[in-house]
Amino acid sequence: MMGIISYSSTDQFSSEHTQGALERLLHWLIPGLTEQTLLYTNLVIRKLSHFFAYALLALLLFRAFRADSPMRWRSAWAAYSLAVCIAWAMLDELHQAFTYTRHSALGDVLLDSVGGLSMLIILGLHYRKATSSTC
Repeated sequence: MMGIISYSSTDQFSSEHTQGALERLLHWLIPGLTEQTLLYTNLVIRKLSHFFAYALLALLLFRAFRADSPMRWRSAWAAYSLAVCIAWAMLDELHQAFTYTRHSALGDVLLDSVGGLSMLIILGLHYRKATSSTC
């Protein structure tokens, strides 16, 4: 997942490159969209991809820290997972700062971190519910 995130931070996935493909798809699905709507849709899809990529990363990290433990939940695993997500988000934005067609934004680090945190909260609630229903 970290490799996919890193590759997605290259020039190939800059807004300039993804916008054309997205415009063609949206014009095919919904003819007559305005340029403003297309730009907004591109932005929303890009930001949602940040959120969900880091949510998936947090899930995978949590599973990796859990490994084969019979315990289903430990706060430490969630904390380690979130720490790695935040560190990776900062490194990813640093990488984008040196990519010609990209720019780095602290807001994206925050969005990435919220994606990871959201997944960990969902996992915590799931395991809490599963534990309380078996008692």
